[in-house]
Amino acid sequence: MTTRAATMADALSLAPRLRKSDKDTIAAIGVKPLAGLTDSLKSSDKAWSIVDDTDTPHGIFGVAKRPLPGPEWSIVWMLGTDGLTTNRIWLLRRTLVWVDRLKQMYGRIYNWEDTRNEDHIRWLKWCGFKFPGVTTTFADPSVKFTFFYSE
Repeated sequence: MTTRAATMADALSLAPRLRKSDKDTIAAIGVKPLAGLTDSLKSSDKAWSIVDDTDTPHGIFGVAKRPLPGPEWSIVWMLGTDGLTTNRIWLLRRTLVWVDRLKQMYGRIYNWEDTRNEDHIRWLKWCGFKFPGVTTTFADPSVKFTFFYSE
């Protein structure tokens, strides 16, 4: 596994293969997987794909400046296939490097995580993200999202 600049072709490849938890989260926000991936990619200042030895994408992540909650804040996001789970050790080793790099490049980074995704929340906490206990809903009012950030 390695990372490289993300492309729209990567988003097209990933959309039908996203892991169930990511599909469920995107649905609760109110969009389809392909729209979630392409919209995130288009709105990002920078985005990277996680690819295997055959250049097949298994994940995509990015970061974008946002005016809210403040000018020094940027939103970070990541979506992936089950290939990320099967390459968990590689992902864990690289995550801290990338989180540190993104904080150096963008300052404070944040997003909202689907509270049903306990594995994702545990991973984000392991990465050093803080969870102040703020929740909200999006398109599906039965699904809560929790705010997380790192500075």
